[in-house]
Amino acid sequence: MAESGRRKTEAERTAGEHARMAELSDLLFPGTGFGGITVLRRLFFPLAALVVILVAGFGWMLYSSWVVTWESADRRILGRVQAEWDRVMTEQTRELSACLAPVAEAPETATDLREGNREALEVRARGVFEEARRDHGVTHFFFHGADHQTLAALHRPVRPGEFSDRFTLREAERTGAEAAGLEVGKRGTFTLRVVRPVRDAGGIAGFVEMGMEIEHLLNRILLPSDNSLAVTLWKRQLERGLWEEGMRWMGREPDWGRFPEEVLVWANPAADPACLKRFLQGTKRQRRHPGGEDVVAAAARTWRPILKPLNDASGTEVGRLVVLYDIRWLKLAQQRLLTLLAGGGMFLAAGFLVLIHALLRRADREVHSRETELRVFKEAVDNAADAIVMATPDLKRIYQNRAFDRLAGRDWTDPQQVYLDAEKWKEVYEALCTGGEWSGETNIRTIGGEMRRMIISAYALRNPDGQVAVLVGLHTDVTEHRRAEEILRQSAALRSGLFEHMTSGAAIYDVRGDGSRGEDYIVKEFNAASLKMEGLPHEDVVGKSLADLRPTINRFGLIEVFQRVWQTGEAAVMPPALYVDGQYCNWYENRVFKLPTGEIVSIYDDVTERKLAEKQQQELTDRLGKLTRHLQGVREEESRRIAVWLHDVVGQMLTRARMDAMLLEAPAGGGPGGEAPGALSSLKRTLDDAVKTIRSISMDLRPAILDDFGLVAALEWSIHEDQKRLRIPVRFETEGVPEPLTGDVAVAFYRMARECLTNIARHAKAASANVRLAADGTTLTLVVSDDGRGMPPEAIDSPMSFGLSQLFERANALGGDVQIVSQPGCGTTVRITAPLPPAEPPGEPS
Repeated sequence: MAESGRRKTEAERTAGEHARMAELSDLLFPGTGFGGITVLRRLFFPLAALVVILVAGFGWMLYSSWVVTWESADRRILGRVQAEWDRVMTEQTRELSACLAPVAEAPETATDLREGNREALEVRARGVFEEARRDHGVTHFFFHGADHQTLAALHRPVRPGEFSDRFTLREAERTGAEAAGLEVGKRGTFTLRVVRPVRDAGGIAGFVEMGMEIEHLLNRILLPSDNSLAVTLWKRQLERGLWEEGMRWMGREPDWGRFPEEVLVWANPAADPACLKRFLQGTKRQRRHPGGEDVVAAAARTWRPILKPLNDASGTEVGRLVVLYDIRWLKLAQQRLLTLLAGGGMFLAAGFLVLIHALLRRADREVHSRETELRVFKEAVDNAADAIVMATPDLKRIYQNRAFDRLAGRDWTDPQQVYLDAEKWKEVYEALCTGGEWSGETNIRTIGGEMRRMIISAYALRNPDGQVAVLVGLHTDVTEHRRAEEILRQSAALRSGLFEHMTSGAAIYDVRGDGSRGEDYIVKEFNAASLKMEGLPHEDVVGKSLADLRPTINRFGLIEVFQRVWQTGEAAVMPPALYVDGQYCNWYENRVFKLPTGEIVSIYDDVTERKLAEKQQQELTDRLGKLTRHLQGVREEESRRIAVWLHDVVGQMLTRARMDAMLLEAPAGGGPGGEAPGALSSLKRTLDDAVKTIRSISMDLRPAILDDFGLVAALEWSIHEDQKRLRIPVRFETEGVPEPLTGDVAVAFYRMARECLTNIARHAKAASANVRLAADGTTLTLVVSDDGRGMPPEAIDSPMSFGLSQLFERANALGGDVQIVSQPGCGTTVRITAPLPPAEPPGEPS
């Protein structure tokens, strides 16, 4: 019984699933047999439009190829004739201009034209004209006055009729320069004219004109062509009587009425008169469409006409050049092209039929495979890890997979049984019913009553009519993930706080490549201390390589430490080292270790100030040691000097005084007494010298005047005494110094002044010196300058300059400063400043 009940339950479940799948298919493809008819309907119109476009394109291609072929042939043939015409006209114009130049530029020509000397002008014209006619085919030569009156004229051969009003003559007068162009007279003769103004001091004195009739040039230009060529003139440009008379004079029979609006003035042997007549009968239409579509068949040929307007020098159309060329080869080529295109069209049509057949078969296969696809879809959805549910727009459940069965059970009917947030469920439902999508998080109560956090992605499926057919919801359980995220967030916040608030710089690097270069270490994160050291914002650092931030890092030695830590995983310390590039010159100490995730972490400190302090301390210690040794030597030297002085000077004086005293005792002992007065005088002188010597030694060691009368008096006495030793004038000035100034400041300034004067005596080779002592109430300033040879700037800071070192040490001891300005050959100025000691109350001893 139990087995039978189980089988019955499975059968009912399977039947229910099939029913739901059939319902889902009907919702998605209503009444279409899984969408086959819809597919065919969607394919028909694009295919029909494609066929129409291809047929239209084929017709346009055929028409375009026809037009392009004719136009290309017209341009090629007319271009050859036009190029030869332009070349010959330019060449003849240049020759005529060269013939005119000597005559127009001769001074006597201007004089004769200004005076109207016809005989002289005609004689000059005859010589030039005969030569030009013989060499260049010139047919006429004229001299015109400034009022256009013809003063001399030569014309060979003499032709009947009058010359036309010359546009070239008017143009030469208007522009003041040479004018040339083609002109046609009333009798229909083409004449190439060149007119050149003749100038003198008063302006244009007249004009020189030379020209030729170009019938022989037409033969030269047009006769070589294999095409039918002719030149016509418009009748409105001519006088019939003059034209007929001129034609008879040239031995031709005039035919004024042959064409409606034109007369034929020249034709090559290939020209077919009958074809020309048939073509020029429609002259009005042809003028509207030069190179038109008329095709005239004659003499077993098929002709195509081209019309080229002929303009005179003023730009007026006076006639036309008619070109008829045989187009039998073009028509044959077009017939072949048409055959080729027709074959191509048939091939394309066959291809379209095959394509439509293939598309129909594809649609048929789609109809038969839709049910299989839905079945595969059902299996994929059933085995998905996410919970999936499908329902109609009225919330009738269609399908749910096994994961949703485990989540909410199979018997729920009201969404409120599952979705706790009613307002959010309403928002989702409204979005889906309008065909939109919704994604977000919400809480769901499971079938066991447990609360779970879910990410829901919901969207609507539409049927081919565009109506919402099915609502689909995908549920991803992220409860454990959110708990882990919260723990990670708290941990990350803790680490971030430690990382950001470190006083040392901290940087995290991703490693690319083998880690042997600075380019292999990409900044992943910098803490605040690191950004402050770099002086860059966060966005300009992250993502850059270490070599981008520090260009010379590969020579610093840190990369080797990084690579060793990255390869071995053992932490390392890099002792303080100096990093130098174009921007930085700092000492850094680095501690490097590797994270479990593979990144390299560097904790570093900028120890530049400490290193500089250590270096400064060492330099100060060395300097003090040298100064101590120097002072000890000075002390020994001073002791030796005093000892020598006492022994050699004072000792001798005392010995001489003893001997003088012995001489004074001699009379008392019975000896002669005549030497007593001289010995007494010598004894007095010796004692005076001894007193002076002892006083000099005392003043050198510490002058009593400094303690008794102050700094100003001591400096005045010292400078007065030193001038004997320096042998140069020394000027001494004071301003605002309180009197008397005694104590440590006075002693220090006295010693520094003596040191400066001693340096001048030893090294400066100066012609004069100045000493100035001034006070402004709070500061005492001593300035000692000379006009000697000066010294280079590097000697000022030299540790071997012990005299200068003593200046700096004495000034620093007073809280003052020393400034030395000197250049080789420009003398030296020493400026010493120090605070004045506070004034003592009146009545108290100093």
